[in-house]
Amino acid sequence: MQKGFFGLAILLIILNVNIVFAYSDTDGHWAKKSIERLSVNGVITGYGDGTFRPDKNMTRAELITVINRFLGNSIQTTRYVPDISAKNWYYTEVRKGIESGFVTGDNSGNIKPNKPVTREEAICMLQRAIVPLNDYQIVLDFDDADNISDWAKGSFSVFYEKKYIKGYSDNTIRPKENITRAEVVTLINNLVNVYAQYGEYKGEINGNVLVNSNNVVLKDLRIRGNLIITEGGANVTLENVIVEKNLILRREIKEPVGNFEVFGKTYEIEAKSENDDSKYSNEEYGITFSIPDGYTVINVKDKDTKIDYKTKNLILVTITHDEKLYYSSFAQEAHKVLYRYSDIFEQIKEGYIGYYRYCICGSKTSNNYYIFLKRNNVEYIIDFYNIKNINILDSVASSIVLYEGTSMENHQMKTYKNLDLSLKFDYIDYVSVDDSYNTGIVNEKEALYKMFIQVTNIIDMSDYTIEQLKEILVSMEDTDGEIIDSKIKKVYIYDAVEYTIENDGKYTKSLYIVIGTKLYHFIFTSDAEKMRSAGEELYSDIINGIEFY
Repeated sequence: MQKGFFGLAILLIILNVNIVFAYSDTDGHWAKKSIERLSVNGVITGYGDGTFRPDKNMTRAELITVINRFLGNSIQTTRYVPDISAKNWYYTEVRKGIESGFVTGDNSGNIKPNKPVTREEAICMLQRAIVPLNDYQIVLDFDDADNISDWAKGSFSVFYEKKYIKGYSDNTIRPKENITRAEVVTLINNLVNVYAQYGEYKGEINGNVLVNSNNVVLKDLRIRGNLIITEGGANVTLENVIVEKNLILRREIKEPVGNFEVFGKTYEIEAKSENDDSKYSNEEYGITFSIPDGYTVINVKDKDTKIDYKTKNLILVTITHDEKLYYSSFAQEAHKVLYRYSDIFEQIKEGYIGYYRYCICGSKTSNNYYIFLKRNNVEYIIDFYNIKNINILDSVASSIVLYEGTSMENHQMKTYKNLDLSLKFDYIDYVSVDDSYNTGIVNEKEALYKMFIQVTNIIDMSDYTIEQLKEILVSMEDTDGEIIDSKIKKVYIYDAVEYTIENDGKYTKSLYIVIGTKLYHFIFTSDAEKMRSAGEELYSDIINGIEFY
């Protein structure tokens, strides 16, 4: 490693330890150095009260989270996990761990996230993460070696052989005992000597090197140990690198440059979960989602479809394609769906799948639920009948993928970006954006909705209140129509004034934002019928997503 870089890295580590990671309860603890080292590298964190609690048992969810950070994981499984819910803090962490392949559930798919993790479970997860198994197992000469579960024996064997673990002074290994936070930190410290996370590394490194972040450069480097490149290590550059032991890959890498030698073996650990659920796919209307084990899916194409509503774990998929849906808002359609059932339903959750809004609703009187999703002029209703675990709803919703369908209009999201105006936002392609006031280029494209942008230089108005600006701006509205509403609102981090105008069958939103000596004016318009529902929503989505830079 270059001397300058190394000195800077050491300085940053010292500063981080003193300022951020000076835990109040680790002074004098046998694992203090390991705790600080992993904290500096972002692998583990303390608690909000400034403690680390080194002797506290670690739960399975906590260990999964630590390993995800260790590997730089970001991709989640679509598999249904019965004992986690989107309300749990560890929901995404468990799903990332399953996709990465280092954690599996029991025969029922349960992860038991809040259960304390045992030594053998911890060793097995870490082994699956970055340590390939040997083709053989050594005999472990501990008094309690027979207590090691069959599924963990290979992990113990390779960890002991490589001196990542050692027994206790009484010649025991204690596989069934719970593992503490300090013990986990020490175990991980034994696995990795250097975390290559930023910049360029040269020279010589003794021990194992782990790359778990983007754009790291290893150049003119000799590694006297293993080189481990994890899911987080995208775009790593290898130029004139010698690895004296093994190359362990959890992702594809770019072709090395120059002389690249590995004296040991190259292992590719596929970051893929096992036993993924089967898939529902509809090519006509471009939707797919995971079907949990034991569930029956029926595609409802018309009213004559025969259905036994008493079937347990029943999923019905109903898709509606109608041009009128272009002009109807999500809120309007969701309200209609809510009251189409004989049961009394209430909304449980609302969110987005990509650009498109969805909601989850549940019956107050039965174990029936549904997911409603609106995508331009297509609606998807996924009904769930007679289900016992409502976690299935979050699991299915998070697995939904939308793609181009063969029997529908396929619209694309676009990004407007103008460096001269310091302006950026996303919009759907049946909105036409015209900034000809500033660029001189007129957008003549026919579209369902039009948005005009005008940016004008003005005098400094910082001494005016937003109420005073509102009174000034209303006089600038060049319209023969009637202003039916006006309000002050926040856009990005700025105060804005919005007017709603009706004129001869047209309905327009007129928004002003003053930033320094620039006046931004956004005009969003269409026919009154279109604007009062779907248009209002489209306009809100654009305005809420605006960025000024």
